[in-house]
Amino acid sequence: MVRRYPKGFRGFEFQVTPVGHFLITEDTSSRLLSHWRDFMTTPEAMAHRFGAETLHAQVAETLGSQRQYDERQVIHVVRPGQSTTMPWDSFYIDKDSRTLLSAKRFHEMPFQFGRYDKAAHETYGRGPTQTALPEIATANRARQLKLRQWALAVNPPLQTLDDGVIGKTKLIPGGLNTVRVMDAIKPIDVGGRFDHTAIPEQESKLQIRQMFMTEQLLQFAPMAKTPPSATEVLQRLKFLQQLLGSPVGSIQDEWLSPMIDRTFMMMLRSDSFLPIPAELLAGDGNLDIEYEGPLARIQRQDELQGINDLLAIVGGVMQIVPEVVDLYDFDALGRDLIAVTGVSPKYRRGNEAVDQIRQQRAEEQQAAQQQQQMVAAGQVAKDAGSAEQSFSQAEAISGNA
Repeated sequence: MVRRYPKGFRGFEFQVTPVGHFLITEDTSSRLLSHWRDFMTTPEAMAHRFGAETLHAQVAETLGSQRQYDERQVIHVVRPGQSTTMPWDSFYIDKDSRTLLSAKRFHEMPFQFGRYDKAAHETYGRGPTQTALPEIATANRARQLKLRQWALAVNPPLQTLDDGVIGKTKLIPGGLNTVRVMDAIKPIDVGGRFDHTAIPEQESKLQIRQMFMTEQLLQFAPMAKTPPSATEVLQRLKFLQQLLGSPVGSIQDEWLSPMIDRTFMMMLRSDSFLPIPAELLAGDGNLDIEYEGPLARIQRQDELQGINDLLAIVGGVMQIVPEVVDLYDFDALGRDLIAVTGVSPKYRRGNEAVDQIRQQRAEEQQAAQQQQQMVAAGQVAKDAGSAEQSFSQAEAISGNA
């Protein structure tokens, strides 16, 4: 649950409801529709939080006495309402007295419920521990049996003759036992030899590690051998994406994204942000959440590989048909590369800076072209002057002749 403190924004309060103390319902799209939870509190805390006037008469009578510290069960319900601006209704109910303590509304669903994995007929989903629970129980039982066998081997049960030992049997190191006959004390042979390797403890441990994806993730650990090739790295990244894509995508969609949306809107409504940039106001105002991190970048490796393949193909075709570059918007391609590779946007120049650089480059190219034309024109004039001088000399020679 995410909520803010009263009297202005002073931070967030995150609460976790323990398993077994809440119920949920989902809509046709398997999204959280309503949330029911119960918690224990005292009449004193109820009066402080909801007001003494909201309490049942019998509960209000306990205030000021020792009974105000007796815990009572309160039910909190959040479900869709009829309002369009604040579409989530919230009710606090004293279970025993069936008294409505509070009725409010939320702009967003205050509860987030992430599911690691979920079958079609399930509501609450399951985590890897639930899947591995049978193997965990088997491994624990196997270790328990091995410890019992160890105890029997170290301290086996004894058999003694009736009245064959004088006093109590002493099993401590260096203990002295007085017996009437030499074979009065003997360990009991339970028969057979217990083979602890017959219990598949290691097999259960391996299956548990696989269910928690430990064995699969260890494939990406650095090893003291020849570095893998680029193709092998890409194949491993694709395998990791297939392995973790479903649970990570589910957690992002059902838990992280709704929580980030709610926290952002709570801060926006409380004027906790700096002034909104003009670029956002000039656009459509829609914001999207982009996750940064190693796994998020791995999930975009296919797109990055596609861009690299496109550039390689276009570079080859340009040698034959240069006009092929006109088909692509390389500015947009460059902007997407920043997002796909996870490079910080601070390294990207703004559109105005890019326009200035391109304008300056065009002016420099134009000036260089003009200078080249002037040099060429001067050379032509020089050549023309030389030709005229040669022609005059030729005429003079002809006249003298």
